[in-house]
Amino acid sequence: MANPKRKPRPSAAALARAKESASQKLADAAGCLTVQEVATQCKVHPETVKRWIGGDRLKAFKLGGHWRVRPADVTAYLKAQGA
Repeated sequence: MANPKRKPRPSAAALARAKESASQKLADAAGCLTVQEVATQCKVHPETVKRWIGGDRLKAFKLGGHWRVRPADVTAYLKAQGA
């Protein structure tokens, strides 16, 4: 009899997709900025940057629980704001 509390194992294809996704995030993170770095560059508080991200005004992604922002996305945001 199978244990009803035990989760089924993920398929090999699902594991491969997860690994590929993680590898892509690491590759994307190269050259990306942290929230603190964006805040310093924009001369604002880090919480302000987090509000921009949370409000979908600044594109960002999480890597290991920390936000990362591409420099091009910061530039695009500042241009859109007229800065």
